[in-house]
Amino acid sequence: MTALTKQLGLGTAEASQLALLARTQGKDTEGVLENTVATVSALNKQNGVAISAKAVLNDISTASKSIVVSLGMSPEILAEAATQARALGLSLSQVDAIAGSILDFESSIEKELSFELLTGKQINLEKARELALNNDLVGLTEELKNNAEITEAFATGNRIQQEAAAAAIGLSREDLADMVYQQELIKLGAEGFTAAYGEQAYQS
Repeated sequence: MTALTKQLGLGTAEASQLALLARTQGKDTEGVLENTVATVSALNKQNGVAISAKAVLNDISTASKSIVVSLGMSPEILAEAATQARALGLSLSQVDAIAGSILDFESSIEKELSFELLTGKQINLEKARELALNNDLVGLTEELKNNAEITEAFATGNRIQQEAAAAAIGLSREDLADMVYQQELIKLGAEGFTAAYGEQAYQS
């Protein structure tokens, strides 16, 4: 608890959830922390990104009970889902919210068609809906990444096109903007960000 609250800065409730998850798996908290960090590091290496283990631990510790139970109450599976979500520029809870949004089939299909009409770009969220239905948040994140036309439309489109892109996956315009922004930061990394925006901006 000291490591979680003092060294990682988690609140007592968040630290307690991580500790409880560790106990349900029959493992000590320290071992879970080590395995979680190892999972994040392996995915970082695989994807060529640098996701903060602290951010992932925070996502796991604040995940809703429905997410935790749906992912088998496994810290390692939660870590994989949270890391993949962060690599896409989202939090685990945001991916879960997208899952709920695209499973409102009639509304989701209508927004998908509206996006295609307004942007002239084609997307296919059928597989994403199937993954959402099965609570496969890792697979859903990957499928959202495969529909890169959404972020491309946001980055290059007018305001109406941006709103249509966000609505297609159940996000607000501001949330999709943040997702695109976070993706850019992740791609740049520390050195690239400093080169592009300067040392002072990087430190901030």
